Amino acid sequence: MDYTSFSGGSTPLTPSSTSNERQGMIDPRWKRPLVVLFQQGEHPELNTHKAASFIEDIKAAILEISLKIKGIEERLQAMENTCTASEA
Repeated sequence: MDYTSFSGGSTPLTPSSTSNERQGMIDPRWKRPLVVLFQQGEHPELNTHKAASFIEDIKAAILEISLKIKGIEERLQAMENTCTASEA
């Protein structure tokens, strides 16, 4: 299946992020292909409301993962600071 056809070929289904984009945000190019996929009837049991709900679920999951990663980074930084302080 060619997913680029759902968005006219100009928007990939899973775009790559650039370092200039804000971290922690879903790339807005992901939203349209998902909604178009549902609207085109590939999955009749789904609709645009469910697609929007699905996108919100993804956002919430990404936020949760981001917070966990931030916590891990903070613990790692604290460990590095402790090691650096004990070496001095």
